[in-house]
Amino acid sequence: MPILTLKLANAPTSERSTALATALVKLTVDILRKDPQVTKVLIEDVAPERWSIDGRSVAALARPIFFLEVRVTHGTNTTSEKARYIAAAFVRLREILGDAHDASYVHIHEVPAEAWGYGGRTQAERRAATRGQSRADREGRRAAAGAPAAAPRR
Repeated sequence: MPILTLKLANAPTSERSTALATALVKLTVDILRKDPQVTKVLIEDVAPERWSIDGRSVAALARPIFFLEVRVTHGTNTTSEKARYIAAAFVRLREILGDAHDASYVHIHEVPAEAWGYGGRTQAERRAATRGQSRADREGRRAAAGAPAAAPRR
């Protein structure tokens, strides 16, 4: 149940917001193996004069800049998956936004399963409840949602 927060200097159009959210969900499903039905994307705009690099406002840059924070449950992704995601997200956001500044960041937070939740239950509680379900049941739900089959957890 990842939560993605994308901060941008300047408000995106509705169409661009949709393109950004769609691209981020696809990357999160394809690389981090997350369920699209519980993947949330929040896009926030920050006034360029309130964002600076080396003490200078990004308003003078005349280039897009972003900060993407991704929260996932600790231990659910490998180092390689996280590195691939960071690289792919940076490239995809640059494609959508234009020539984004190199000082744009992708940050993955790994949150302990007992420290966050969904639907009023911690991830640890939700995980324990699904242990009784068969892999076929879980894969059936993922297929119905249009998600690729989950790779075995490492």
